[in-house]
Amino acid sequence: MKKLQQLSLSFIGIIFCVPLLAVEGNKSPTVAAPAGTTIIINNGGGSTNQLKDKNTNTDADKNNVNNNKPNQPQNNNESKKTNTTNTARRFSAGVIIAAGSGLKTHKVETRGSHADYQISAGGGLGFGIRGSYGLSKMIDLDTSFVSQESKMEHYGGTSLYASTGSGSFKRQVFLFTGKYKMPLSYNKVMKFGGGLGMYMNGKLSMSESSTNFKKGDLAYNKLDVEYKDAIGYHLTGEYEHIFKPNLSWIVGAKLYFVDYEPDNIKVEKVDYVVDDTKTFDGSGFDIIAGFNFYF
Repeated sequence: MKKLQQLSLSFIGIIFCVPLLAVEGNKSPTVAAPAGTTIIINNGGGSTNQLKDKNTNTDADKNNVNNNKPNQPQNNNESKKTNTTNTARRFSAGVIIAAGSGLKTHKVETRGSHADYQISAGGGLGFGIRGSYGLSKMIDLDTSFVSQESKMEHYGGTSLYASTGSGSFKRQVFLFTGKYKMPLSYNKVMKFGGGLGMYMNGKLSMSESSTNFKKGDLAYNKLDVEYKDAIGYHLTGEYEHIFKPNLSWIVGAKLYFVDYEPDNIKVEKVDYVVDDTKTFDGSGFDIIAGFNFYF
């Protein structure tokens, strides 16, 4: 009977001691880790915890801290410059001056063997206004209106004959131009383009203070020939420097081609129908300069 009681107690002890030993076996030993060492603990449920010394930062932590700092201002002049050549959806208006020479000169009167009076229907000096609109970053539409006049020139003979006669060819020109822009820097741009123009109110005026001019059977001291409005075409190249956000200066060149047909002639303010008056070639090459203001 005693032996049976001892076996029962031993069996009960085994039942209670085995679970306790299992629990003790699952506990991780406590180990002192050096500073900066990451300790990984497995809780037995598939998840892990990482413990890290709070007094030590890794390289990744330092990078995160640096990335969270506000951007420092760069000591670079380019960062302060604004691209002003992008004039998309902006209007501009300005004034221009044009000066040039005609591609062809016409002899309008001969004074025997003494002198020839010649004039060109292109070139001369002109003043006008212009306006433009930026269709896109690279394309501009431009319009301009210029009143231009070329003077009669004297060739051959003596200066006496040149001083007694004078003449000019006046016209107004309205141009429509499409331009392609090629930026050179944040505030400088080249523009190349072409278009059509209306050449209006062409008028040749000649006068003589001493003796009469002779044209066929007509003798006159004053002659005016009016020309019909004409359509021509042109090519342009232009440099623009935007020196302030809304202000720029320009310089460029224009090559244009147009012919003027005569309409009527006035001698001493009397009108005559022109039947055989020479057609004027008004083609020319002009240098253009001006200022623009952007809205």
